[in-house]
Amino acid sequence: IVVSLLQPPPEVYELFDDVLLLDQGYTIYHGPRLEIIPYFDSLGFKCPHRMDIADFLQELSTSDGVKYFGADRSTMPACPREFNERFKRSEQYLNMLADVERIQQEDKALPG
Repeated sequence: IVVSLLQPPPEVYELFDDVLLLDQGYTIYHGPRLEIIPYFDSLGFKCPHRMDIADFLQELSTSDGVKYFGADRSTMPACPREFNERFKRSEQYLNMLADVERIQQEDKALPG
């Protein structure tokens, strides 16, 4: 099931297994919901303790995202394309490709 939500409440966000985060057509994250905060943490973005995760994710790749970046700003992704380039070097991206390959192989094995 695919659902597009703008500012979902925390209770709704917590129901998802996987999250696909897009910005201007670029995938900036796709993977398990439980791995999304550690992933962006590894890029230098820190979600404030009292902030809804969905709100945090919505602001990351905007000009507001800089306030969540705790590392050297010269390493901060500055646009959706740069977020996408970082994602393509991640474990989550490799896992996504492996899942797609597995599904394609399973589909080929089905009787015609």
